[in-house]
Amino acid sequence: MGIHQKIITEELRNQARAALKELRNTNSRESTRLRAIISAKTHGITLASKILEISPKTIREWAKRFSSDGIKGLRYKPGRGIKSKLNKSQGATIKEWVKEDPSMTLKEIVIRVKEVFEITTSISAVHRILKKLGLAYITPRPIHYKQNKKDRDEFKKKSICST
Repeated sequence: MGIHQKIITEELRNQARAALKELRNTNSRESTRLRAIISAKTHGITLASKILEISPKTIREWAKRFSSDGIKGLRYKPGRGIKSKLNKSQGATIKEWVKEDPSMTLKEIVIRVKEVFEITTSISAVHRILKKLGLAYITPRPIHYKQNKKDRDEFKKKSICST
């Protein structure tokens, strides 16, 4: 048990056990990190890190954050991940485009974004933006190539309920 073992004290392990009981042993990110802290105190940081397939430094960081901030220290901090290239006003403009022409495809939106805002973006990024704006991208039901258009239209007319 090396120098780093002093980071995880008996008191910190007991606090981690109590916090784990409060979480009701869910399989959340916080519970996994609490179990790692408890295991590191019991079996050593190196062994716990090998079993969990993470670096020992990660367990030490979790222990430090848990001792200073409690369970909140084990959660992801806001602001992680890749940021969107488009800002809110550009998103509002895209929403207006879609409201004006609801049949616009994702490809058309990507092209228009490049032309108007001079920003290169992907189809999946545009899809995420539409989802974030509360818009749904609906694709039409596929039509079989052997389907007879005349029969289909006739079926639609007959199947409409008139009450």
